Amino acid sequence: MPRKTNLSIKEYTLKNGEKRYYFKISLGQNSNGKRIVTTRRGFKTYAEADQVYNQLARVKADDFVKQNQITINELYKIWFEGHKNVVKESSASLEPGLYKNHIEPYFGNQFINKIVVADLQKCADKTAIENDKKTKKQLEFFS
Repeated sequence: MPRKTNLSIKEYTLKNGEKRYYFKISLGQNSNGKRIVTTRRGFKTYAEADQVYNQLARVKADDFVKQNQITINELYKIWFEGHKNVVKESSASLEPGLYKNHIEPYFGNQFINKIVVADLQKCADKTAIENDKKTKKQLEFFS
């Protein structure tokens, strides 16, 4: 059994009698001066909790984002910064328009953890119906 040298990791017991581990870690202050503190719980072993604790200890406060604090718009901005360096300039110039027209109206300001599969399916269905109407109009124009 490993020595429990990290005093931030605490043990607790579930109602069914199983033991779990949790910790609270301060990541310091971000660039706005706000103190960033996070809690993680539910680890089955001390070693598992210690490993995650050490990973979080290396994260800078400005780089830490809780999943429920990031919106689709913010995620898109982060993704696009890396994506535009990987694709051709012509492809990268099309991406913002596609995002703005097709994704942002449905999901733009929603938090990632609040979007469920049913929401994605509704968006896909609505987009398919709109595209079908456009295709029919185009066919009528050329007939």
